[in-house]
Amino acid sequence: AELNEQIVSETIRAGGQAPNDLLDQRDQLLEQLAQKVGINTVMQDDGAVNVFLGNGQSLVVGNTASTLTAFADPYDAGRVSIGLSGFSTQTDISRFVSGGELGALIDARSSVVDGARGDLGVIAMGITSFVNDQHSLGLDLNGNLGTDFFKPLGPLVTSQSTNTGTGSVTATLLDAGAITGDEYELRFDGASYALSNTTTGETQTGAGPTFTVDGVEITVAGAPASGDAFLISPVSQAGSLFEVQITDPRSVAAASPLRSDSSLGNAGNGTLTGLAVDSVTGLPLASSVTLTFNPDALGAGVPGFDVSGIAGGPIAYDPAADSAGISATLGDFTFTLGGIPQEGDSFTIENNVDGSGDNRNMLAMVDLQTSPLLAGGTASFQDSYASLVAEVAVNSRQAQSGAATEQALLDQAISARDSVQGVNLDEEAANLIRFQQAYQAAARVIQVADEVFQTLLAATGR
Repeated sequence: AELNEQIVSETIRAGGQAPNDLLDQRDQLLEQLAQKVGINTVMQDDGAVNVFLGNGQSLVVGNTASTLTAFADPYDAGRVSIGLSGFSTQTDISRFVSGGELGALIDARSSVVDGARGDLGVIAMGITSFVNDQHSLGLDLNGNLGTDFFKPLGPLVTSQSTNTGTGSVTATLLDAGAITGDEYELRFDGASYALSNTTTGETQTGAGPTFTVDGVEITVAGAPASGDAFLISPVSQAGSLFEVQITDPRSVAAASPLRSDSSLGNAGNGTLTGLAVDSVTGLPLASSVTLTFNPDALGAGVPGFDVSGIAGGPIAYDPAADSAGISATLGDFTFTLGGIPQEGDSFTIENNVDGSGDNRNMLAMVDLQTSPLLAGGTASFQDSYASLVAEVAVNSRQAQSGAATEQALLDQAISARDSVQGVNLDEEAANLIRFQQAYQAAARVIQVADEVFQTLLAATGR
């Protein structure tokens, strides 16, 4: 801006002749500025240059300069946004900044870091939720039901720093398999709420107080003012807060809280396998559960298992049709009946008192690694992590390739510029030698002329 003012002044004073030294200084500053951020320049009729950012935000107009400023994100004090000075309210123009070192940093943050952090958070949230759920269905070596294996994680809710009302928002994880790495902004206009996905732009509106989106329940309380907003980040901190909570190996609930056994007097080859607990609400069992095969359990000629010790019987089972195995449920546990039992054959389901030598719940937790639990039941933990690593690797390789290409283009541009207005040192050295020789030749001519003149004077004097 200062150089613009000087250039215009000197041009007027010199009758239209531009001051080349000032123009060179301005070009050098523009080149340095372009290394920091992508700019566009527009020449004015008076010789001044206006400088704009990619989307038309003005940095220099004539002899007036604006200043780029860094300020804390209204939702996250640790996240930097970019703005321009001179406005009554701070406006984030980060999305308009491109090119140069600053544009590259912002682009890397938005296209690589934020996405990778979100994907990692989805994996961490999923592992925490599903493993904790399965661990709670097991029995540890102390005879206690499992507690949280990992430190529980939940969505983060941040109030906009400029909120003026007394409203508050809470977010609860409903389904870890449905969450994404996206964030959501809930904004109140004085009459209704608008919940927007900050990545896709999808919006749902309503009077509240409850909204459900991608496995998260959002609840509004209090009295927000018009313009108040809240950011819901389901997984933004999950990757950094992911932590094992159990410190005592004896507290690992590796065993199942229930076990089954067949009577030693069974005459057939019937089986009861796959005993799994769905909930520990009704555990421990008040008494053992016994299943006894009865050809007339459900009426004359209708075979099945009579059940004692728990409500829910009898269970229909026809050895002729079901010997390959059928699933059955009693209370909060399921199992599979198979084979061909004989009348009076029985099976017992009882509390697994100490769990010693039993690793069924541990195997169930191990199976979670390859089970399609995330992304709406389409990806496992292993799939999701492999996809994350591959995506980061691809982005890294593309950045390296792009950098090499841009460097080649830059070298070509510099070469083209120098061929027009640059200085060739070899050519200048050759010209210097030629001018030096011409000067020496001219000096020799003068010397010869002088000698001839002196000779003539001497001859005339005689």
